[in-house]
Amino acid sequence: ELGTDYIDIVLIHCMVSGNWLEDEKKHRDNLSEAKQKGIIKTHGVSCHSFKAFKAAAGSDWVEVLLARINHKGPYMDESPDKVMPILKQAHDRGAGVIGMKVYGCGKLSTAAERQKSLEYVLRSGNVDAITIGIESSDQVDENIALVTKILKS
Repeated sequence: ELGTDYIDIVLIHCMVSGNWLEDEKKHRDNLSEAKQKGIIKTHGVSCHSFKAFKAAAGSDWVEVLLARINHKGPYMDESPDKVMPILKQAHDRGAGVIGMKVYGCGKLSTAAERQKSLEYVLRSGNVDAITIGIESSDQVDENIALVTKILKS
């Protein structure tokens, strides 16, 4: 149906329970089986609570972790100083870490705030990729230029 031989990444979305690993065991087992069959290449989770996030960071099953991170804390599971060490734990054990809510769902709206947040996330060494919500092609160009500038500095 998808017109592809495999799917690169499949995430269980929006986990909020600290017990999600047990609660979602059936889904995790199904994704592990799909990986063994070569249907998917990797699996993981997106978290929307600090308890779920900590459980994910410590789980070898989680190969990709989608986590809310920015420099000030809007729309995050906890403050940046508490989240970043958990991201480091996941990253250090080999999980791919994808940062989301980097602009705090639009709460970090000035150019200076966006730059500061991107610098914080990209320079942390704990985040491998980011997602940024955009509303126009101009914002795509702006974000590419900003990320390029940060990575080259």
